Amino acid sequence: MKTNSLPFLLLLCIGLLSWSACGDDDDIVQDSLNYDGPNFTAPQNAAGFNTFAAYFPSSVTQPFIGRDLVSVRFWLQDIPLSTTVIIYDVDPNGDDRQPGPILYSRDITQRINATGWIDHNLTTPVELTGAGLWIGIETEIAQ
Repeated sequence: MKTNSLPFLLLLCIGLLSWSACGDDDDIVQDSLNYDGPNFTAPQNAAGFNTFAAYFPSSVTQPFIGRDLVSVRFWLQDIPLSTTVIIYDVDPNGDDRQPGPILYSRDITQRINATGWIDHNLTTPVELTGAGLWIGIETEIAQ
């Protein structure tokens, strides 16, 4: 099993947030939680099992307190054998170099039938509390 926490996922993974200021559906504000601008490339993952994730520290997530993470967007260069979207909490020991407990996980393998941008709407939104957050994608690439 090969596990990577690749910083270039910052160029690949965008968490989309939705928040209603007054409880009125006409007042929905959408923002994105991301580090990058336009993307020009994707990681070249080796054959086998790969995990890539982006860490958003509390300094980045605090402006979104009370909002929900509702969607994740990422780029796939090749169609993997399997794909799972995983949202992790922060490490309970305070180590920002590794994710903590899983807050959300969904196997989306059956939805992947093309390369390019993949949008996944979370079946259960993740509330943003202002603590750090990891957004990850696990793939298995054919040999």
